[in-house]
Amino acid sequence: KVVGPNPNAYATVHNRFKSLALAASSGLARPETILIKQEDGLPITYFPCLIKPVFLLAIIEDEPQYFSERKVNSSYALDAKLRDDLPRCDIMLQAPVEGETVELNICAVEGILLGITVAVMLHESSKVGSSYRKSGEVTPKILAIAEAIAHKLRWTGFMAIECKSQGNELWVTDIRPYPSDSLSLSRFSGVDLPKLLLDRFVGENNVDVVISNKN
Repeated sequence: KVVGPNPNAYATVHNRFKSLALAASSGLARPETILIKQEDGLPITYFPCLIKPVFLLAIIEDEPQYFSERKVNSSYALDAKLRDDLPRCDIMLQAPVEGETVELNICAVEGILLGITVAVMLHESSKVGSSYRKSGEVTPKILAIAEAIAHKLRWTGFMAIECKSQGNELWVTDIRPYPSDSLSLSRFSGVDLPKLLLDRFVGENNVDVVISNKN
């Protein structure tokens, strides 16, 4: 048996613009975002801004095409990036959000949340990923947000929800429909997300959601 989300749920999360709307309806703050379709003109833009493709991977003319996001500080840099990506993929222009990077890692089966952990980035790398993380607190608000997202999608599998933390507000920056590279930290914090998922499929049901310990 293949364990994973249903096609409609995966399509929603794979579309980064739709996933922002889902997150906002579930209790996360959404950064100011403008969707630019391939046939649209360029709107008035304020700098700096983040250029985010709606899809990080798309099949175009039977070939996989990969896209990346970039922070730009000028019209020249914006135009160069759009000329490269926009003919192939719709683009989002997003206002940058400052704050501590927080990642919510969850696993669920058919919309029922099984486990959740929080990873706080201590060192932001200039490259992909973060060199240092620690376990954060799963607050009642974070738990409610994760349960809402899993329920609305009837999600099965892993998911990583990346946010920026500002005071008591969490701003969603990305949702990824696959395990995070901080999965090992989840186990260290007391939540073995893969085991929770496998246990559910062999009939060992947990009564309560398993949450991580802050350390």
